[in-house]
Amino acid sequence: MLKLTGITKTIPFEFTDFDGSAHNLEVTEFTVGDIKNVVSIQQPVLEDKEMDVVDQSEIIVLSRIVCSIKVQGTDVPFWSSIEDFKSKNYPNNLVNELYPLVNKLNPVVAAEDFDEKKKRILSDGYDLLIKRICQYLRRPVFEVMQYPASELEYWSLYFSIDDNQDKPIIKQESVSVEASKKAFRKLWS
Repeated sequence: MLKLTGITKTIPFEFTDFDGSAHNLEVTEFTVGDIKNVVSIQQPVLEDKEMDVVDQSEIIVLSRIVCSIKVQGTDVPFWSSIEDFKSKNYPNNLVNELYPLVNKLNPVVAAEDFDEKKKRILSDGYDLLIKRICQYLRRPVFEVMQYPASELEYWSLYFSIDDNQDKPIIKQESVSVEASKKAFRKLWS
């Protein structure tokens, strides 16, 4: 069974700064803390009705880059803020090179995509079974998805038994106490 280790997915890369110094960095899958940071950066921008849409878009993209790229092997962001990133005066194509890496591990999910995925799960027996097991065991989805197919087959069988309709099929025979003791001794001798 899959153990919960707290390991996030990463894409390592080497970044050479203007001064020629090389940095070992990695794009990381967003953690809950990263998402909180992204939201705290983006929320005031999105609520500012007077801000230009292009400026809003730039801040949204840069917040995702700044919160996702860290010093390799640590949780320390390479840039402390959007202002720190902008102060370096990097060439414009740097954002175009970094954003696809960030988006690979942290894709932006549109509302339609969410609804389509929900419809797919609701129409697929396998996914519904995983949903039910997750609810029953109170285990994370990614853990249950690691179960072997044979185990999922048994879960499906057990969930299909209706206690009100399906009665146990066990033949009950009348056996005397002496016969029962004799059969028991026979088993253990």
